[in-house]
Amino acid sequence: MSTERSKQKKRIWRRGVFVVEASVIVPMAIMMIALLIIMIFYVHNRCWYRCAAYECAIVGNGAEILSESDGEHRASALAEERIRDQVMPGTAPKSGIRSSKSGTSVSFSGQTYPMFHRELRPFRAEAEVVRVNPENFLRVRWAAEAAKDALHG
Repeated sequence: MSTERSKQKKRIWRRGVFVVEASVIVPMAIMMIALLIIMIFYVHNRCWYRCAAYECAIVGNGAEILSESDGEHRASALAEERIRDQVMPGTAPKSGIRSSKSGTSVSFSGQTYPMFHRELRPFRAEAEVVRVNPENFLRVRWAAEAAKDALHG
């Protein structure tokens, strides 16, 4: 009789252990999956806005742009369009655009999950594209090659 009771007690004890393990492991697994999804959205938004910043900077440096304000205006319009295109959760970021004769720089700053204000820091995506003048570049290069030939020749 005593062996049957001890076997029965061991079965009950084993079931109890499985219940305790399940009550700890399942919530931890669910929390880890939720945090992983949140981090994936965070990284996705940062990458999205970094690519959008480069795209806006390239548009701001377009060859057909006549003035700095025209490039800044076109980059700003594209930035607003890219902000509207983003469908991931979070607040709409702010864009900052500067255009000059030397190039265009674009930055986006925002927060993916405003409910996690302290846990997930706001992101900042920046891009800078230097305006290249191919005519001047080639003239300088040809002049350098001519000077090198004159010295060595």
